Amino acid sequence: MQKWVKRQPGGGAAANSVLELTFDIEEPVAFSRLFLEEILSATNYALQPIVDVNTGAVYAYEALLRGHQALGFNQISEIFDTAYEHDCLVELEIGLRKKAVSKYADLPNAKDLKLFVNLDGRVLNAPNRLHIETTRMLAAHNLPKSALCVELSEQHKNSEANNAQDQMDLMRENGFRLALDDFGQGFSELKLLYDIEPDYVKIDRFFIKDIHTTSRKKLFVATVTNLAHVLGASVVAEGVETAEEFLACRQIGCDLIQGYFVERPFLDTDLAMKSYHHVRLATRSERRGKESDSQLIREEMSWVKPITDTAEIADVFDQFRESKAEPCVPIVDQHGEPRAIIREADMKHYIYSEFGRDLLMNKGLGKPLQRFQSRCPVADINSDVDTMLEIFANNAIETDGIILTDHGQYAGLLSAQSLLKIINEKRFKQAQDQNPLTKLPGNQSIHDFVASSSEQADTDRAYCYFDFNNFKPFNDRYGFRQGDRAIILFADLLKKAFGQGAFLGHVGGDDFFAGFKNADQALIRQQVETLLTTFEQDIKSFYDPEDRKAEYLEGQDRSGRPARFPLMRCCGAILTISKGVPVHATNHLSQAIAELKSISKLSENGLAIRDYSPAPNADDN
Repeated sequence: MQKWVKRQPGGGAAANSVLELTFDIEEPVAFSRLFLEEILSATNYALQPIVDVNTGAVYAYEALLRGHQALGFNQISEIFDTAYEHDCLVELEIGLRKKAVSKYADLPNAKDLKLFVNLDGRVLNAPNRLHIETTRMLAAHNLPKSALCVELSEQHKNSEANNAQDQMDLMRENGFRLALDDFGQGFSELKLLYDIEPDYVKIDRFFIKDIHTTSRKKLFVATVTNLAHVLGASVVAEGVETAEEFLACRQIGCDLIQGYFVERPFLDTDLAMKSYHHVRLATRSERRGKESDSQLIREEMSWVKPITDTAEIADVFDQFRESKAEPCVPIVDQHGEPRAIIREADMKHYIYSEFGRDLLMNKGLGKPLQRFQSRCPVADINSDVDTMLEIFANNAIETDGIILTDHGQYAGLLSAQSLLKIINEKRFKQAQDQNPLTKLPGNQSIHDFVASSSEQADTDRAYCYFDFNNFKPFNDRYGFRQGDRAIILFADLLKKAFGQGAFLGHVGGDDFFAGFKNADQALIRQQVETLLTTFEQDIKSFYDPEDRKAEYLEGQDRSGRPARFPLMRCCGAILTISKGVPVHATNHLSQAIAELKSISKLSENGLAIRDYSPAPNADDN
């Protein structure tokens, strides 16, 4: 006799009661049929969007099962455990997948998106029926096979499946995508990453929560992201709930995000949107800092015509013969997303062999195109070139370059030679902007830092401007060489005062800059006060004894009249921007710093501090 315990529906005390439904059914098959009917009739799927981290455009939806509590199950996993015990897990997966695909197909733009569905790894031991039925489901709704992405994780016990690798290879041959879910949650997921070769790596919510305040989590996610990109996989940050978490994931290099920050799961498909404006707005803070790299990359990348993953081997032969200078051909799906590359070197024996073409076109060999496909490192075209260099340098796969994507779609190829050329050009531009005396970044770098950091309203920011008082009389009296020594002295003190925690720049002459993100404003004030005091004491040694004793220099003012000038000191202006305060106009910000600088030069202690207030109706600049 089969027994299934079901919770009493409803609220209050009834919600805690349990009904034991005892079915007078001796046949396990009959029980399984009744169990499946109950599950499939009572459950539903909610959809949660997965969006592009750069644009906020919806890239995919994950199907999330709902309604299990009313059936007496505390956890969704209990449903699948029960189905496994009664040998109907495959039938359950098929039935639920039909519901998910049907729900997804109701979306107006389903053909342009992807559906992420979870798979219990225990079905990988079963025959291929699930894959066959899935292909039929998609065809019935006129959806491409590439629309489906199957999520696997360690909790689904993939290691228990004896023929798991064969089943995953079959999924790939069917055109499905693979995702490694909840990465970081289990002990053997690095092995899964190696075995599965997923198209997507979904990082577990544990590592995303408060990532903006936890350096260890940032390091972990950055390491996983770089590794995934080296292996040609895209990274999804799961469970992103705040703007701060989103910006941290974007800065690290995650490709896609999913979580309450974007949208909660919904049952009504009418709530689906094509993009989320607030996600796109949150990316504005970083755009300016990456424009220069993006321009260099676009100029150097090459467009190599891709072929689709449904192409025939003859198309590859024709492609190589038409483009003899290209070492590889990119493979894309029907959405234009890169899947792999085919290298000419791997096919050379067949391309130039008298019978090679005929041999590979023999239908008895199955799909020979897949035999020659290789994974290739992938990078977004808006990534900085240092990130691309790291991806390329750490790539263990033999490759001639990196596939570039724009909003997830194939954009071109960047060869190793072009990448090195961009790196050299960038280093040259940085050297040009660097002050030759102090070796600190110059005006352009300072402007880029202010433009990108000022709009990051998720954190406290501070900008310090330093200027010497009475530098000209000192320079006139002791000469330019001694004046340069004074400038070098301050630059050294500036570096010692702030170490690696700030952006330091040399505007020119005796003007310096220090910028801070995640700023402890009280600590910055203390450090600036110490810096100004130290410089005022140390600079006295640059004067002759009689001038030190007199504590002034005699000279002429701007009108040519005799005047006395006190010994040199440095003044500091600190403009603070509190968390949550946006900056929409950099010209207003520059004006505020200039005004504060004038106040500091007249103050008794040489220091002026002010909180920034946005200008009303300020235009973007």
